[in-house]
Amino acid sequence: MSPNLEARTVDSSSILITEHNVSKDYKRYPELYGDTPLRVRTAIESGKTDEIPSIIALQNPFSSLDQTVQAYQQYTQAVPRQGGQYYEYGKEVLRDILEQNALLCYNGNRRLEEFQRAGIPIRAFVIISQEEYDQMPAEERRIPKRLKDERPAQYEIDQNYVLSYLGLLDDAVYIRTEKRHWENLDTGKLLTQMRERKKKS
Repeated sequence: MSPNLEARTVDSSSILITEHNVSKDYKRYPELYGDTPLRVRTAIESGKTDEIPSIIALQNPFSSLDQTVQAYQQYTQAVPRQGGQYYEYGKEVLRDILEQNALLCYNGNRRLEEFQRAGIPIRAFVIISQEEYDQMPAEERRIPKRLKDERPAQYEIDQNYVLSYLGLLDDAVYIRTEKRHWENLDTGKLLTQMRERKKKS
């Protein structure tokens, strides 16, 4: 890290987790998942949280909510969502996230989750420009350099601060819309539909 990029202490709950833990591939991407939850938990319990490397958090690079929505819509039209799942409530959730003005974090190494569980602040490099984004350590990148040839489009996105922010924003929208989908699902109606389909078949 360059000396002009300084870590600051932020409320861990003000940062959104933007990855599904179930989809993490520890064997394939060891450089992204090297910091285990045990190491973080031990540091929290011993009061040595300053020994844990700062996380990287991205701040919204756009000057208004409307600009962000427009850029997000363009991004999602050009870059298909991994997994391809879309749920209703997407527009509402997007607005909620942007109004909250939360920081977005790759969260590859699980540091953030442990701090959120403990309810304590965390040190973070809050990225607000391409110059600062270029200073990110390699292990904080979403796409490891060794996968550059395998996933060239994603690697190019990963080098750009604005595109990376929009990618993380899409992840956050996906996670929250999926959660809201299941919370609002009418299970009685679903079971009735399934029984009717079974009778017809």
